[in-house]
Amino acid sequence: MQHCSSIKGVWERDLSIGGRDLCVWGWGLCVWGWGLCVWGWGLCVWGRGLWVWGRTLLQLLFRLTATAKANARAPRAEPLNPRRCV
Repeated sequence: MQHCSSIKGVWERDLSIGGRDLCVWGWGLCVWGWGLCVWGWGLCVWGRGLWVWGRTLLQLLFRLTATAKANARAPRAEPLNPRRCV
């Protein structure tokens, strides 16, 4: 398996199902097969396992999901001029 050859980031091979890897350094993104690793913001996923460090996009996703659910539960305002059947 090949890896990035530069700290700033080098696309050595295309991302595919066949085990090729996608490598980006700097902001940090590594994908191998079923695994996903992100450094910087911190997100690591391997197989069925999940590891999270610091501020992550996953935490942001959970916050957005929780906010959306809270908004859905909130009562909706009635329209100013509701149409009524006659």
